[in-house]
Formats: sequence, C-alpha cells, structure tokens
Amino acid sequence: MIGITNEMLAMALVLQSTGSGGGAGGETEEEAIARIANGIFDMLPKDEFNIEEAAKKHPITYHDSMNTVLQQELLRYNKLTMMIKSSLRTGKMAIKGEVPLTP
Repeated sequence: MIGITNEMLAMALVLQSTGSGGGAGGETEEEAIARIANGIFDMLPKDEFNIEEAAKKHPITYHDSMNTVLQQELLRYNKLTMMIKSSLRTGKMAIKGEVPLTP
C-alpha cells in the first residue's frame, strides 16, 4: 500500500514540475509531496456516504434493480476514499520520519 502511495505522489510531483515553473519555489521534495498530499486530502469528501439513508431513499426491489448497484457502488466508494485517506496519512507520517518508508 505504501508503494502505491509513493508512486502516486511521485507521479503527481513529476506532473507538477513539468508545468510553467510558477510553483512554490525553494521547497524541498518532501515539502512538495506533503503539499500535494494535503491538496488531495482536501479534495476528498469529509464524510462517507450514509448507506442506510440511501437504502431508505432507494430501496432494493425487483423493479428497481439499479438500486442494488447504487448501494454496491456507495460501499466501494466509501472503501476507496478510506484507503486513499489512510495512504495519504501514512505517507505524510513517513515523510516526517514517524513510520518507516519501505516498499
């Protein structure tokens, strides 16, 4: 999981450095990665989707089979955002030296 985080943040850093050069000057690679990680974290939704509320609004019935898909996708999206947040937190802690950064 940490390897994927490293690759994602490294790619974001590479993409950023190919721009017009108007970025934050004088920052270290660690600071740039932390800044990008914070930016990604800020773009993520603060709260998870409420699956129970969605089930009440869109009950699973024979005639509304897409409601099954909706609930499955909400579950998957919640898991994905939790994984991304966890990876970003771990990555930021690794940059600070609070946890080991290994493949």
